Amino acid sequence: MLIPTPKCVSEITPAWLSQVLNVPIVPETFQLIQNVHEGTGFLSDMGRVSFTTSRNQETTKLILKFPPSEAKLGEGDQSRTLVLRDHFDQIEINSYKDLFPKLFQIIPELEECFCPSIYTEIQQVPDYTSVLILEDLKPKGYFMIGFHEDFGNLESGSYFMDGLDFLAKFHAAATGLVQQDGRESSLVEIFPWFPKSLIPRKEGEDRKVPELHTWFPLGFPAVFQLFEQHPNTRAEMIEAYKKFESRGPEILQRVLAAGQEFPTAIHGDLWTHNILVRKSPRSIKVIDWQMLGYGDPTFDLAIYILEALHLPYLTKENVVKAAQLYFNKYEDILKSELGLPMRRSYAEFEQFFQTYGIGYCIYWLVLGCPDMMTIPACLPKCYRILELGMEFGVIEFLNNLP
Repeated sequence: MLIPTPKCVSEITPAWLSQVLNVPIVPETFQLIQNVHEGTGFLSDMGRVSFTTSRNQETTKLILKFPPSEAKLGEGDQSRTLVLRDHFDQIEINSYKDLFPKLFQIIPELEECFCPSIYTEIQQVPDYTSVLILEDLKPKGYFMIGFHEDFGNLESGSYFMDGLDFLAKFHAAATGLVQQDGRESSLVEIFPWFPKSLIPRKEGEDRKVPELHTWFPLGFPAVFQLFEQHPNTRAEMIEAYKKFESRGPEILQRVLAAGQEFPTAIHGDLWTHNILVRKSPRSIKVIDWQMLGYGDPTFDLAIYILEALHLPYLTKENVVKAAQLYFNKYEDILKSELGLPMRRSYAEFEQFFQTYGIGYCIYWLVLGCPDMMTIPACLPKCYRILELGMEFGVIEFLNNLP
């Protein structure tokens, strides 16, 4: 029997939650907090609930995620338009249902880095809606570390190194999944729902351009505003990024196409606002999987390293060092634990990382720059990442693509 799913957090009731979780909730203990935002919360209508059941007196605390509900599709709410047209809610729900359990079978300790999923539903009628119910990690001591300097350094035992370790395991598990039993499949073949947003359209293919890609050019005015606010911006830097802007959508397609030579599952939005940490016992959890995609692992790696390294450590030398640490870990897991061969050398990996990988990070930054401009703490890091695009020669490389 179909249990109608609420359209938004405000419609959640103890009766509905009792039905979907199959637990006898005591109504008097039910509490709902609306407008909760963790990580990229603008892509979801989120709420926290707590309750006890007649079976025991322990309080259960959960997070519930619905599509943004402020307006109807196409009537002015860009967040809802983005989520529904690019199927972000479905991607995250299907990841929890289908993809993640298979990855945990390949590398069991990877499960420790994920938030436990309690219930999922995608409902098409009478009106479209969806819901993802997760364990609330805040009562267990987890918090979003954001720009805290304790996260971003290359010292052994730092949260930054924990995140680097997670990325190596996640990418290795996804690589192992497509190479099981000696065969080579793509995740798009294994999972029909797997997003193709990072796979360029073939000529004549009937597939819409992802809504997110149409947002990319809209970020450049914020980039140039950031340059105007910074006293040390060089004229050649402004000129290079203006040239990049003039070919932005075309260059993005070239970057995405290059990312299909050695593709794997990538998070797609792995910055510190999508990582929760706990000090004791030490642990990290990676959240917000709506932008999961199929591309080169250096796309994830570049975003993570350039955004997660604390500003005083964000040097060209440290970026290269962090990338090599990731590669060494990834290679060790692939060869020693999974018995699989490496598909490219470190020299090939490094060259790709320092061109297309960082290039994808620049795309990600430009895309998010309008929102980041509203967060003063973001601005020095944003500017430094754009500087590194120049220092690594990435913008020149991309601008000179034929």
